[in-house]
Amino acid sequence: MREYTAVARTGSLLVTIRPKENAAFLVIGSNRLAAARIFTALEASYTVYVAYQEQDIPDEEITHRINQGEITYVPLQDEHLIEVVSGVPSLEIVCVTDSLLTTINTRRRSYESCRQIAEYCASKRVHINVVDWTTLNDVSFPATHRWRTGSTAHSLQIAVNTFGKGCRLATRIKREIVSSLQAEIGKAVDNIALIRSKIIDLPLEEDDQLVSEPLNTPVAQYGSPRMTSSYFEDAEESRKRRMKWVAQVSEYWPIKTIGRLRESDIDRILNDFDDTTTPAIPTANPTPAISRSSSAQNLRTQTLHSLNITPPQTNDDEVSKPRVLLLGSGPGHPSLLTIAAHNALKSADLILADKLVPSAILALIPASKNLIIAKKFPGNAENAQTELQQLALDFLLTSTQERRPGTVVRLKQGDPFIYGRGGEEVLFFRSHGFEALVVPGISSALCAPLLCHIPVTQRGGQ
Repeated sequence: MREYTAVARTGSLLVTIRPKENAAFLVIGSNRLAAARIFTALEASYTVYVAYQEQDIPDEEITHRINQGEITYVPLQDEHLIEVVSGVPSLEIVCVTDSLLTTINTRRRSYESCRQIAEYCASKRVHINVVDWTTLNDVSFPATHRWRTGSTAHSLQIAVNTFGKGCRLATRIKREIVSSLQAEIGKAVDNIALIRSKIIDLPLEEDDQLVSEPLNTPVAQYGSPRMTSSYFEDAEESRKRRMKWVAQVSEYWPIKTIGRLRESDIDRILNDFDDTTTPAIPTANPTPAISRSSSAQNLRTQTLHSLNITPPQTNDDEVSKPRVLLLGSGPGHPSLLTIAAHNALKSADLILADKLVPSAILALIPASKNLIIAKKFPGNAENAQTELQQLALDFLLTSTQERRPGTVVRLKQGDPFIYGRGGEEVLFFRSHGFEALVVPGISSALCAPLLCHIPVTQRGGQ
């Protein structure tokens, strides 16, 4: 019987709350933590009130937000504490910060005072958070980070929550998580949202329900009998097919690539996605064709020791011919990439990568290089393959015409000749006068069992 994860009832996070219209957030205190809570509440679209005694010296940010009319100041007297709390309209959350053990104000709110506020909030079904008295809390505030580009705040936020048991450590953990992620990650989320909004007219929170089958469930290819011009695809089927593509982009494309998409790029990709005609493979051959016999002879005389993938060099007497490398990226871990493949990725002029090449491999490619990832979304695998071949051929023909060297890399998962259409591409480029150089990669057929300590061959094995 399948085993499932045991439930640990320790207050795990479940939802993030969108405040009701005009919902109020009351901060009691005037210290730096109070200013931080106020900022977070404002960004969450709460109507914010702050209460502290008139003799207290508020944080400069609090004073600024009061003067700007962003928050409302409520004078506080402890003998009228409950009256102050009850006087806030549409109150949803109370945050007590002057209970903090270390504060710029010499007076710290007592446990008894905090308990009174908590009891009132419980009676009115108002959420409460009391700093340093966590037993009174029914909500906790995590250490959060929101990605921004200039003044633009993106949709993505992360939160690290220790339920009040290690707030300073939670902040440090948050910083380390943020520093380990790509700068484009916030924009990537917004770009995915933009793609989804262009595809479907459902609320964004609900569209994932359209895709219930596994991510890589086979679908009919464009150009197949089912997808001929006489085939009619209704709106619901179209949305489901498109959302499978969005799911695959989210799963496989590098964050950096998604984050750098412009709206014009997105429109072009969606137009390609809806194109039901397979691009014609070019027949023009402006360069002298290499005969099969001469190609075969060259391949027979080439040995492993003569493998040369350094960039083509030019001199006054000769212009090197551009070339195409069919490059295997191995099982996916950068440490298992061959030195030849690594060098090729750093020196290539154009890199055309299959969709399944892991982000860790693509991250090794310098940002200055021209990287294009195959649009092999459901139903478009054949079109995408043809498009990559066309891009590679265009590069080779243009470089030849301009009499300049250059290298285009077809980057594949594993080994180019195992499930990688490598043989097909060798024949394609050969038919247009270019002999592809194949750079082997470690095939998953070999590395998968080896990484699991299963020898592919074993002397004396039973």
